[in-house]
Formats: sequence, C-alpha cells, structure tokens
Amino acid sequence: MFCPKCGTEVDETYNFCYNCGEKLDFKKVRESERKKGKTTSKIAKTKQEKKETIKVKLECFIKGMDLERRPDGSFFKMRLARANLNDAINHIKNLPKKDDFPEKLLKNLKKKKNLCPPTVIFTNDYTLEVSTIDGEKFQIETRSFSNLAGHQFINSDGSFNVVEVDEDGAIEIVTEFFKRVDRVKKLRLGLTPLELSTLIAIKNGISNSKKIASVTGSEVDKIREIIKNLVDKGFIIRHKKGFFRKKYWYELTPQGEKKLNNSRKRLEKVVGEDRDIIDIITPAFWIMYAANDIIDGVDSNDILDTIGTPPEVVDIEASAEESGIVDFDTIDIEGDGNGDGGDWGDGDGDGW
Repeated sequence: MFCPKCGTEVDETYNFCYNCGEKLDFKKVRESERKKGKTTSKIAKTKQEKKETIKVKLECFIKGMDLERRPDGSFFKMRLARANLNDAINHIKNLPKKDDFPEKLLKNLKKKKNLCPPTVIFTNDYTLEVSTIDGEKFQIETRSFSNLAGHQFINSDGSFNVVEVDEDGAIEIVTEFFKRVDRVKKLRLGLTPLELSTLIAIKNGISNSKKIASVTGSEVDKIREIIKNLVDKGFIIRHKKGFFRKKYWYELTPQGEKKLNNSRKRLEKVVGEDRDIIDIITPAFWIMYAANDIIDGVDSNDILDTIGTPPEVVDIEASAEESGIVDFDTIDIEGDGNGDGGDWGDGDGDGW
C-alpha cells in the first residue's frame, strides 16, 4: 500500500505514514476500490450487453393454433405483435409440446393431412417460419438467407430446404436470423434488400412482379406491396396500356435513379470489406445475376459460389415494342384492373 499524501510505501497495518505523518485508513481505501471495481465492472457489463442487443423487430404471426397456443390445425394467421430476439425465443419456447396436441390432430399432422401445424412466423422484409408437427422437433424454413447457424436453407440450384432441429437448434437459428437482419439494417443502404432488388429489376426492364418474386425467392404479394411503396415514395412511376385488359410497366424516376446508385455504391464498399454480405442480401444479388447487372468488385462466380443460382433466371430480350421492357406486369398494384393473358383490347393484336 502507499500513503495517499506523499506516496511512500507503507504497510497496510500502519495507522500513520512514517514519512509525512498522514493518518492512514486503508479499510476505507479498500472499500472505495471495491465499490469502484464493482461500478466499473457493472458499466463494462452494461456496455457489452448494449453492444450485443439486437434492436431490430419483426412482425410476428402464429398459424395452426389459437391465441392460447392450443394446436387446432387452422390456416388462419393471427398477428401477435412486433418481436425482438428475446420475444422470438420466448415464442419458440411457447410452441405447443407433445402433450398439448389433441391425439387426433397429432396423428393427422404426422400423416401430412391438409392441416397447418403450429407455426410462428417472423416477417417483414425477411421471413423465418418455425413449425412443429409433434411438439418435439421443429421444422424451419426461410428464403431470406441461404445459410443460418450452419444449416443450408437455399441450395446452389436455387431450391429451398426445410431444416429439422430440436428446440435448442431452433433457438440457435432464430438468434442467427435476427443477427443477420440487424446486420443488414446496419449496412445503411437506404433500401431494403427487396426494394433494392425491385429497383434493379425495373432498371433492367423487368416489370413483372411474378418474375421478380420468382428470381428473388419472394412472395408475389410482397413484391407488389414493395412496388406500390416505391411508387408512393416517388422512386418509380407506373405506365399502362390497353382498354379491357391492361399491361403495366415501371420506370425509375430521377430520385429513384439517385437512390439506387447511392445504394449500389454503398454496397460495393461493404462487399469489398466483407464478402459474406452476398449471403446476407441474397435477393439483391440474385436479381443482379439474373439481369446481368452486377456491382463492381463482384462477378457471377462469386454469387454462384456463395448463394447459388436464382430460383429463376430472366431471359433478357427487350421487347421490340416498348424499348428496354423485358416483361410486363398483368396486375394493377392500385387494384383497378387485372388480367393474365389474351389480347389486351388495344387493337394491335400483339397478345398484350
């Protein structure tokens, strides 16, 4: 120990410093240091916890059970709330156990009858579905990431896998899923992966929402919702043709061009620093590959080696009639008309 006044080394049993005569009370010093150490440790722990906190929240739904978590085999989807990682883990732990299933339902689910197993869905721009048909094993699927916690969800040929794990395995996958989503948001691209994918598609003349959904492995309704939002934000404008049946195509506005270019530049930078980003924003890289419009610093082999081929590849053949338009939409995102084939009543006999 040292004298707090002159710094002379003294024994902690001394009551006074033999050099300067200062009264010593090392009991108070030790208590102060102990409290300080505790506080420092607590602050460090809080900082670490804050660093590890995943702030992102996703919409959470259940199917195949009622709000009391009783299995009923229904396909009706009920919204629970927005869920962060802790909520998500609790939802997984609260999925029905074997004894919660009515015996008949348990048998029919195992026989793969037309019933919906208890399922928890975490979704917005990224979707993960966790279900169980026996209350013991969990079936998990996602089209958002090719690999989670060492499990392959998307094959190199673009097909999708359902992964079966126990509860601990399910929690591990859910945790990795939320971390990936959080990481995407921290990229600060200014667009979600599906918004970026849709703008890239439209830039390359692909206006068919079904085609964009097929290439990105997404739901058609989700792509149509994104197109509508991009119109509302002023990033794209809509064109249409035809009297009775209409066809629709989209075009980037100057604001949309700027947003897309800024996002691509940001993506080029982060991919240069971390190649794993290709797997984290799979839909965007699939549409780049399909449209042959890949960002600098990445080539088609990088995409194929990391996430495989898209579920569908677009044949880039621009229409002779509308310059640069590869594929039109047959559904009006505003809901005032639709159609999926035949002549369009515009008298040109082109089937559109």
